[in-house]
Amino acid sequence: MPVQPRFLRCLRLAAIVVGLIACDAAFAVDALALRGALDHDPYTTAREATQRAAAARSRGDQKVLLESLTQVAMAYNLVGDSVSAQPPMVEAQHLATELRDLDAEALLAAVEGEIKAADNRLADAHRAFEAALDAVKRSGNRDTEAIVRSQYGWFLARSMQRHQDGALEFEAALSHFERTGNRTREAELRYMSASLYDRLRDPKRGNAERTRALELINPAHQAYLAATIYYELGAVAQSNENRGEADRALRRSIELSRSIGDKLGVAFAELTLADVLIDQGNAREAVDTLRRAGPVLAAGQNTLAVAGIDVRLADALAMLRDPEAWAALARAKPVLMATETVQNESTYWRAEARVNAAFGRYEQAYAAVQRQLRAQQRLFDTQQIQALTELSVRYETQRREAENTRLKLAEQLKDATIQAQQARQLALAGGLAAAVVALLSGVILLRRQVAQKQAFRSLALLDELTGAPNRRAVMQFAESVQARAAASTHGAVIALLDLDHFKRINDSYGHDVGDAVLRNFYKAAASAIRPDDMLGRAGGEEWLLVMPVAQPGAEQAVFERMRSAVAHMPADGLPSGLVVSFSMGVARLRPGETLTHVLRRADLALYEAKQAGRDRMAMAD
Repeated sequence: MPVQPRFLRCLRLAAIVVGLIACDAAFAVDALALRGALDHDPYTTAREATQRAAAARSRGDQKVLLESLTQVAMAYNLVGDSVSAQPPMVEAQHLATELRDLDAEALLAAVEGEIKAADNRLADAHRAFEAALDAVKRSGNRDTEAIVRSQYGWFLARSMQRHQDGALEFEAALSHFERTGNRTREAELRYMSASLYDRLRDPKRGNAERTRALELINPAHQAYLAATIYYELGAVAQSNENRGEADRALRRSIELSRSIGDKLGVAFAELTLADVLIDQGNAREAVDTLRRAGPVLAAGQNTLAVAGIDVRLADALAMLRDPEAWAALARAKPVLMATETVQNESTYWRAEARVNAAFGRYEQAYAAVQRQLRAQQRLFDTQQIQALTELSVRYETQRREAENTRLKLAEQLKDATIQAQQARQLALAGGLAAAVVALLSGVILLRRQVAQKQAFRSLALLDELTGAPNRRAVMQFAESVQARAAASTHGAVIALLDLDHFKRINDSYGHDVGDAVLRNFYKAAASAIRPDDMLGRAGGEEWLLVMPVAQPGAEQAVFERMRSAVAHMPADGLPSGLVVSFSMGVARLRPGETLTHVLRRADLALYEAKQAGRDRMAMAD
């Protein structure tokens, strides 16, 4: 019959069309396979993937080319070689867009985020991670999502100092890999989480996570990952002065890194091993170890790591009474002090004190020790504020849980009241008694929940709308900085920020849009400040920025980074083309100056910035 062949031809044609559409839309890189291939030897994997990419390019195989380029970018990013990672990343990003591969887009955006974070371009890094999360959300691939969220969590914790937020990302990714039985990815998440628990002041859990991570993998097949975990174990043991354990773990890390030709991994482990050797009094081996590691780190153009070599070399050479210690110390000083981080400043003064003492310059050694102690005190103050901020996040979470419990209890109380009324109407004595008991119990529990809610609110150090440190938190930090400003060699900076024309935004587009602007402003501005700085909401659209250690000109650099980040932030509810800006008044803290006085000077500078046309920074006299 003629109808059947025509029907079959149409069916076959439809199948072909559907197949073509499926082939066009369904291709996606295998995120787990790409990431898993890097666990043993990312260097060899990168070379092999580069060769596959060249072959695929020559024969026009775009899918294999995308897969190979993505793996090359991931491999070089993993080992910290951003220079080699960028070209394949950029080429692969264009290809992923062309092929509509959302998984590749997500993985590559996460690589871009890590590269920019390493370059301290935190606002750009945050935007890249947001793009990665958006792509993986549209993809729906849970494996890719877990990989990206683990990288995002690392960025939040390490670069943004948002430890609690980082922990939530880690826990979500870890839960996925535990459910799917992926032991290697679970191990990676556990060792990453361990660093976070160290920062959250839970070292016991941190060590437990590292130990569990090693149990989940086989170093013979995942040498790079195992070497990284052993390095972390050694570094933590050294910081806890457990030198025997540190020595064993670091030497095992070096052994594994050498087995796969990871020269950079060997050098970083030797850098930390040198600390152990110096503390053990083994200066000669420390010098030899540092001189092996130095050229490798210098070749990688890691100036901070090279300065770390020099400052340790100065210490070890001084123990041997070798005058070359002075030259090493002089090389380290400008690099460590220019970072404007209290930790690096403390490291330098400690080395200067020990070198001076070794050569009998006790007065200079004493002065360096005093500087080191003052730097350590500032570091302690900063860590205390960060700890309080983390604690306030936990209180806020518990407060919300208490609020939810209170609302549920109110519903139960309402039900109990209705039951009591019904019981009264029916004159059922037994039922009435039960309802009264339930009502009384509900009232007692409700009072407890309200009291708990009020207690949590009184302890909170975060602004409820934006999640930023609130006025009390940032003022406490400013007071601690002011109390120790005289001890700083670079001075402290207090700045007041105010969103330009914010009232106009509220009046024109509504308070919901205004609230979104405040939330997005904090998210963008906080991504651009330095790790030791604090930005808090002083009230309304006004913000307070505290920079504990700032060389002249540092405030301008921070302002420009913040300005760029805010200009590119999401504009929820605002018309296209409307860019949010802010003005900033800056005052450098003077010796003996009160916090009230420096805030007044910053406020006058803010007024000058507003009068000069807004969207700018002004310095106080």
